[in-house]
Amino acid sequence: MSIDRYVAKGGYNSQLFAASVASMTSPDPSTVVIELTEPWSDFWSLLATGVGLVVAPSSEQGEAFTPIGAGPFVVDKVYLGS
Repeated sequence: MSIDRYVAKGGYNSQLFAASVASMTSPDPSTVVIELTEPWSDFWSLLATGVGLVVAPSSEQGEAFTPIGAGPFVVDKVYLGS
């Protein structure tokens, strides 16, 4: 699961996510059930950042993250600033 890889690699807020999640299951291919250790009204906002992004296993090449695109879209080059 993409979230497992993100947390295992120590992505941004992964420690907060790991400490706040009691369990995570996938009852079918299009559903993820996340049970929290306690109520957290802003949990949804965490899923809008790195933890919630779906990243294909093929994007991992060693320790580096390589963007691979989605569907008909592919990454031609990555611009990292000036």
